[in-house]
Amino acid sequence: MDKMYAVKGFLFLLVLSISTILQAQHLILTDKAIEHVKTAEALPQFEGRVQDSYVNKKTTHTYLYLIQQHEGIDVHNAISNFVFNAENEKLYSIEQAYNVQKMNVRSAVGIPADKAIHSMMEHLEYTNSQYQFIPLLKENQKDQRATYEMDISAEEVVAKLVYYPTNKNELTLCWEVSYLETKSNIWWDYFISAEDASIIHQGSWTVTCQYGHSDHSKHDHSDCLKQKKSNEKLSSSMLANTYNVFGLPVESPLYGTRSMETSPWDDAVNASPFGWHDTDGVAGEEYTITRGNNVFAYDDLDSDNAPGHSPDGGVDLEFNFSLELDSFNPPGYMDAALTNLFYWNNVIHDVLYQYGFDEASGNFQENNYGNGGSDSDYVNAESIDGSGTNNANFSTPPDGSNPRMQMYQWGISSTPPSFDVNTPAAIAGAYDVAGASFGPALEDITGDLELAEPNEACTAITNTADIDGKIAIIDRGTCAFVVKVKEAQNAGAIAVVICNNQATDVFTMGGVDTTIHIPSVMMSQADCDEIKLNLPVNVSMEFFGPSSLDSDLDNGVIIHEYGHGVSNRLTGGPSASSCLSGEEQMGEGWSDYLALMLTMESVDTDATPRGMGNYLVEEADGDNGIRAYPYTVDMAINPFTYDGIKSAAVPHGVGSVWCTMIWDVSWALINEYGYDPDLYNGTAGNNIALNLVMEGMKLQPCAPGFIDGRDAILQADELLYNGDNKCIIWEAFARRGLGFSADQG
Repeated sequence: MDKMYAVKGFLFLLVLSISTILQAQHLILTDKAIEHVKTAEALPQFEGRVQDSYVNKKTTHTYLYLIQQHEGIDVHNAISNFVFNAENEKLYSIEQAYNVQKMNVRSAVGIPADKAIHSMMEHLEYTNSQYQFIPLLKENQKDQRATYEMDISAEEVVAKLVYYPTNKNELTLCWEVSYLETKSNIWWDYFISAEDASIIHQGSWTVTCQYGHSDHSKHDHSDCLKQKKSNEKLSSSMLANTYNVFGLPVESPLYGTRSMETSPWDDAVNASPFGWHDTDGVAGEEYTITRGNNVFAYDDLDSDNAPGHSPDGGVDLEFNFSLELDSFNPPGYMDAALTNLFYWNNVIHDVLYQYGFDEASGNFQENNYGNGGSDSDYVNAESIDGSGTNNANFSTPPDGSNPRMQMYQWGISSTPPSFDVNTPAAIAGAYDVAGASFGPALEDITGDLELAEPNEACTAITNTADIDGKIAIIDRGTCAFVVKVKEAQNAGAIAVVICNNQATDVFTMGGVDTTIHIPSVMMSQADCDEIKLNLPVNVSMEFFGPSSLDSDLDNGVIIHEYGHGVSNRLTGGPSASSCLSGEEQMGEGWSDYLALMLTMESVDTDATPRGMGNYLVEEADGDNGIRAYPYTVDMAINPFTYDGIKSAAVPHGVGSVWCTMIWDVSWALINEYGYDPDLYNGTAGNNIALNLVMEGMKLQPCAPGFIDGRDAILQADELLYNGDNKCIIWEAFARRGLGFSADQG
């Protein structure tokens, strides 16, 4: 017994000693970083704190992210990056700091946090009666933050004091308020003046990709499967720990068929040491549904941001579900789609773990198994989400809060909705209407009609008490259809009838607004006039919705969305979720790049054209897909250069140019070192490229541009490969106009 206590005492002292050493090292590095910024930037009064730091497992280098402060309060995104070796020697730094002593600093605190939240809600066009919030933590002057629970937010609302640089010469003390709005699915990040509650900046942690190509009414939707077998039958194979999916590296049904993937976590025991259904770090699954440590995949057809259905694989974890692709009805094969979504979220997690996206650097896990970083942030992956169509998005809060992936149906062709007047009997019967290209796809509604005021609803509807819970009647004219329907939604309407203002045929109403979650139809001028004369009127509307393809089966899109979480967590450190800003930031490019790299096949060459989202937009392998050009080093097919971003759309066009460049870099490395299909343990050119791009994200500054990204990749090569690939990297970038003389401007 004495020996046992002696051993326990020794272990306790050992842990205490290690902890003390690490704390001392942390203080040494913090002091070194602060002194370096003071010297390098000539800021003797500089103050700051370490917001994030972690050790790179491959190199044992320490990555440290120092955020500037003024009088103990953080300066937003003023983050300096450092890399130290095991001997505490600085290997790399990039400084971002303000000369506060020469700036106009507006530091008055005239309002508490709750007043800032009221200001934000007014800006989002809520009235006081439409929401309530409950303080979860009293405003704390020391911590300078307050936490609330709101009935219209899917997550806790957090307000904290920060300085926001309104221009190069001014810092404004603000309440930064983060809020996940349930009606829009947008995770807002507002900066509100602590002096007078004015809105200083409106940002978002949600990346909505706006893929485009939403009108496919002229296409035969069987084309999207013409290269492969159109109907994936249920496999007869029944094995424990199996997933019937479009497995790595198959990009979508356009490129291959399903396969039975058995115990795929065995390929990455360092990333998922207890499998995909564990959360407690003890042998044995906590869940037999599509839920585990890295992701919780469920349907959100009703668009309430709450977990819906998840398929159950039983005690043997057999996820083998029928997939009738040629039914073009994603809800009908939901279990197969959710299995694919769950599988790919886990595969992405496990693969990217090998390239440095681990717990300490901010990856997505419920349990970090003692490996650093913040727990409780697995991905909420919402399949067949009812809040939109022809799109997908990803929300990335700071490390320790759950990100959210929303995958939508992609419409191909639709049956017109039905519209029947129930009462009064004098006008009862069926009426011709046309639907909309926005809003929910599947919904049946019965309700009373009510005229909106003003009648065109181009501004806020004033008779909200009449409209709430009713079907709003709105006249066409002077503003977009999505504006009218959104105003009705804000007023509480359950659906909208748009009355044509011309004696012409009804037509499908166009527009894009992924925050609209109520259906709408257009009715002829004559029919509307008759209905208006006979109010009150009760009607039934049935929305058949479009025959659809499911983005849960386009693995390139899944990787793209997940990639937004990766680039946001790695840039500026895992606690900085808003570092990717500015018109030259490359978030869309990294997401496309990761999708390309994880679905590359051994038959590909540098000249092989690779599209994005081809399955969903019914284009053949090698076509453009949802981008202006397919990705290839062949400049006759993809002519993008750095100069081209001056006229490129922000952010998708700009991102596509960046992806083209790092795709060229990757192929230059593959041509030099070969290709290895083993993404977990390979050491060939594609593995080197992934290492460099992932490491580069960690090294670049907040608000990076192309030159920042290029230089970070070159620095990554110095840290990981002793600069062996410098010439290859320079030549590939220079070929696309990002050589030594390029000017970020």
